[in-house]
Amino acid sequence: MKRVFKSFISVLTALILTISACFVKVPTAYADEKKPVGQVTVSMEKFTLGLGYIIEPVLVPIYEGDTGATIITRMMDQNLGKGSYEYTGSIGDQSGVVGQSFYLASVKDKDHRDSKIPNYILKECDEPYGRNREDWLGEFDYTSMSGWMYAVNNWFPNYGAGQYKLKDGDVMRWQFTTWGYGSDLGSTFMGGGDALVNPPIKDKLTTAIATVNSSEEKEKLLQNKEVKKAYDEAMKVLQDMETTEAKVKSATENLQSSIKKYENDKINQSVSNAVKETGAYLLKTVPEAGFGTFSGEWTVLGLARGGIEVPNGYNEKYVENVKKVVAEKKGVLHKVKYTEYSRLILGLSSIGLDATDVSGYSMVAPLGDFNGVKRQGINGPIFALIALDSRGYEIPKAPEGKVQTTREMLIDYILGKEITQKSGELGGWALTGSTPDPDITAMSIQSLAPYYNTNEKVKAAVDRGLTQLSKLQLDNGAYNSWGTVNSESTAQVIVALTALGINPIEDERFIKVNSKTGKESNLLSGIMQFYSEGGGFKHVLDMNTDAMATDQGMYALVAYERFLDGKSSLYDMQDQINYTLDNVELYDDETKQLEVKGAPGCSLGKITWSVEDKDVATISEDGILTAKKAGTTKVNAKIGSKTITATVTVKKNPAKIVMEKIDALGEITLEKEKQVKEARKAYEGLGDEFKQKVTNLSILINAEKTIAAIKEENQKVVDEFVSKVNEIDLSGGFSQEVKGYVLGLKEIYDNLDKDQKALVPETSLDKLTNSLIKIDKLEVENLISILDSIQRPATEDDLDKVTGFLAAYDAMSDSQKSKEEVKNAKAKIDEILLEIDEEKAYEQMAKELASDVKKLKTPIDKKELETGKSLVKRHKELNDRAKLYFIEDKEAVANLDKIKVNIDQIATADEFDNSIRDYVVENINSKEKLKSAKSKLDTYNKLSDEVKSYVTEKEKVESLKTAISKAEENLAKAKEVDDLINALPEKITESDYEAVLSVKEKYDELTDDQKGFVENLDKLNNVLSQILKKFEKELEVNNIKSTDQVVTGKGEAGANIEIYVDETLVGNGPVNEDGTFEVKIPELKGGKTVSIKMTKEGYETLEVTKTVVKGNDQANPGDGDQGNDQDQDVDDDQNSDTGDNQGEDNDPNIDNDQDVDDSQNQDGNESNDNLNQNSSGSGSNVQTGDPSSVGYLAMGILAAGGLFFIRKNKDN
Repeated sequence: MKRVFKSFISVLTALILTISACFVKVPTAYADEKKPVGQVTVSMEKFTLGLGYIIEPVLVPIYEGDTGATIITRMMDQNLGKGSYEYTGSIGDQSGVVGQSFYLASVKDKDHRDSKIPNYILKECDEPYGRNREDWLGEFDYTSMSGWMYAVNNWFPNYGAGQYKLKDGDVMRWQFTTWGYGSDLGSTFMGGGDALVNPPIKDKLTTAIATVNSSEEKEKLLQNKEVKKAYDEAMKVLQDMETTEAKVKSATENLQSSIKKYENDKINQSVSNAVKETGAYLLKTVPEAGFGTFSGEWTVLGLARGGIEVPNGYNEKYVENVKKVVAEKKGVLHKVKYTEYSRLILGLSSIGLDATDVSGYSMVAPLGDFNGVKRQGINGPIFALIALDSRGYEIPKAPEGKVQTTREMLIDYILGKEITQKSGELGGWALTGSTPDPDITAMSIQSLAPYYNTNEKVKAAVDRGLTQLSKLQLDNGAYNSWGTVNSESTAQVIVALTALGINPIEDERFIKVNSKTGKESNLLSGIMQFYSEGGGFKHVLDMNTDAMATDQGMYALVAYERFLDGKSSLYDMQDQINYTLDNVELYDDETKQLEVKGAPGCSLGKITWSVEDKDVATISEDGILTAKKAGTTKVNAKIGSKTITATVTVKKNPAKIVMEKIDALGEITLEKEKQVKEARKAYEGLGDEFKQKVTNLSILINAEKTIAAIKEENQKVVDEFVSKVNEIDLSGGFSQEVKGYVLGLKEIYDNLDKDQKALVPETSLDKLTNSLIKIDKLEVENLISILDSIQRPATEDDLDKVTGFLAAYDAMSDSQKSKEEVKNAKAKIDEILLEIDEEKAYEQMAKELASDVKKLKTPIDKKELETGKSLVKRHKELNDRAKLYFIEDKEAVANLDKIKVNIDQIATADEFDNSIRDYVVENINSKEKLKSAKSKLDTYNKLSDEVKSYVTEKEKVESLKTAISKAEENLAKAKEVDDLINALPEKITESDYEAVLSVKEKYDELTDDQKGFVENLDKLNNVLSQILKKFEKELEVNNIKSTDQVVTGKGEAGANIEIYVDETLVGNGPVNEDGTFEVKIPELKGGKTVSIKMTKEGYETLEVTKTVVKGNDQANPGDGDQGNDQDQDVDDDQNSDTGDNQGEDNDPNIDNDQDVDDSQNQDGNESNDNLNQNSSGSGSNVQTGDPSSVGYLAMGILAAGGLFFIRKNKDN
């Protein structure tokens, strides 16, 4: 079938070639002056030959009417030269008629390298025969089914390239097919058959390569190591017909990211240079800064936040100028434009100065008047919030009768000004109208940024604002506002995004693509269009460097650099505050409240606590440090973007050290005496405070008792031994009984432990040693005397003596037998045996041994142990002939067997005696000790009655039985308490106190020994620790007046006082050693209910409620403020000054803000805090007028020509 198919294809191909040969022509020049309508990616590939590209991927502009044919021929003309290709049909023909459609036949290709056709092709086709013409590549080269094909967006069209109209973004790849009319490219011939390969889609990767190749900076791009590496790998992957989708994806991502990084690094470098140059420019053009919009706070802020080194005295001179102005104005910078205060606060805060005292005036204080802040429109609250948060300033109390500013009110005001467009879409902010303005939207976001992650309403509004900013951004990265594409709008958006932690050059929402050039732009490239070489920024592109644009451009780039460096945002100036956190030393399990100290007049805000090594210590959200184990770690307090670090040193609790020493004692033996003494010494070295915390002291006391008992028991054993040594009497000469007695004492001594041996008097030990030596000598002398008593030549009458000698010899030890005199005596006895009847001698030996064995009564007494052992040894030493005589005496044999059994039984009894002799029967007060005691008793119970009869420590066994019985009774009592403890909850409430204390009482009733069996003591201690103590001193609070700035009273020294209004903490402080306290508070309105709490860890909280008395009125504790205060403080907004309208609303409803005090309520209840708002209750009055320092819309007359223009002023 394969051959038939090939034959069919060959015939058809020949026919096509014959027809097409008649239409081969050279292309004519193409020219078009029209504007491009987009761009496409174009390449010409010969991957099936393994020879790469003829034309590498490039980006090509397309014009109206361009087709695949016009683009490829234009590309070949430009890249390969005129006459570099042959085709049939017409380039411009779009009819689709056979013979007229464009068909690319051959392309000039002077690549003389040997082809590397992939194996998957070679396996299918006949042997490739090479090219038909040198320097050309076209149809029928290499095989009969080859030629040029084109694919657009990974699709091979089934019609000519002249009919395919290209559109923006298309990827057109001209590819040489070596065999199968495209089946080697992944296509199929005329819709039939299978493709030889299924290559992954490479269009994105091809376009990425085209982006590099078409870049004006291609050479610089490829000098970058990361880009070059990614580019080379991408080219390798593209040319591999059998590559994988994963490799294509990886190569695409690596190349795109390396290009992006290159571009971003280039932007970042240009930003860095621009900041340095603009900083120098500002210092040159503003040699002395002062108070004001121009050459003032914005300049100082940009230099300070950018870390620009200023000349000595520069900032000091600025402060001097500011103080002079503030003093001249007596602290009143403007009656309407409160952004004057906000701007000055930002300027001073940027250089680390406190704005609450400038020439004796607080620049923060005016912001406490909410109506004053909002008078100039949305700019007022925006920059008041930015200024207050810049250093964490506490909001001062508003003047009497004014509406108190709170951060919540500022936030709500800004949120309330979010606009709804005519389309109904919600999002963005503006000064007026229903169209989002990029400047006001960005500034609003800047003010709300600190609350983005903690306030859901803020987050939603900010997200909507970002959506609008993204929509408003132009494809050059900049913004159009008030009719002009300008730098300031772009600057404000950069500040806003960096305040939110958003990278302005990486967030996809703020990357725009020019549809005509395909060039990407972002906020940074957008603002850098306005940069003036050498420093400074322009307001619009066709103007010169401008002061305001320079200030805003400078601090926008500074905001971006601070973002890149991981520093706090532009307006978060708490990094200028010198916070302190003291190093801490404490014992394990001890807790301590940590405190960060900051600048006066500044609230710390939220502190995020953390410790580096949680094994050493942990810390709660409110800064309570809990020590865990001895060691050193770091504790971090994060305030805004600033982190303060202190060292935490945890030392082991001395009481815990002692407890560990006691717990380590384990089972008490005399060897532990030193440990016990060390534990006692450690305990005595504790102070009374820590001694009370040693909960296992009873173990130490019992250990000391055990040591004393062991010593007493040892002394008894030694006294008995010494008594027996003293009874040794060798004056009667040698006998086996005397020998057995002395050797028995030697065995007793050897079985003593080292502590017992240490108690043996030296005289007793010497006597035993000397006795052993003497008995050894006497035994040898006895043997020799027997030999000497035999006359020579010996006769049968001497037989008794001979057998006596042999019996004595057999009873000797090997060391004795090795002595020369003994060996000589034995040799003589052997001679004597030859002189008499030897057989009779053996018979006599056996009889004498049998007689001695029968004399020893069984069961043998322990005193006869050595005699029994001697008889067993004599029997063992008999030769075989003598043993035959012995076994004839059945009674002797039976008794000897009983003697052997008795010896083994005595050995077993001795083993038990030795094991229990040193065991001190004490009060058994734990399960471990009870288990050990039962094990000892169980060993005894398993002994046979015969063995038990040999046990000498029967008295101790009886004591052990008694102790075990008592311990089991104690265990039962302890279990009753354990069950009660188990029934208690892990976490208790006050309702559980009685039950817990009842269980504690039951525990205390137990004896010390019974307490030792309680297993759940830790749980009992845990729940007991949860029971809060009661303060000894009551909480007394003096009356609180609305004019008071402190709350005073009495309480318990060391406790903490917390003051709450509407569940909000407004002040806190300690109770002094003398029991008094003074806690600062903000001024409170009459009638307000104040809750004062006295707290301390481990104690029940005491609470007192007070009602604030207005002014100097007398307090009437317990009731509300019942005064009928009819004062109505009329706000400045009510003035009728029509001269500048700066205090007037444009709302048809006059803003009759009347700050009615809560005391106006006739029923004595608290009135609605919002009673002083406009009657609509919506808070949506539109305020216009002058919204900034010189008006957001500043109008001027251009002197030259008198042209009228509108100029934006972003100053606030």
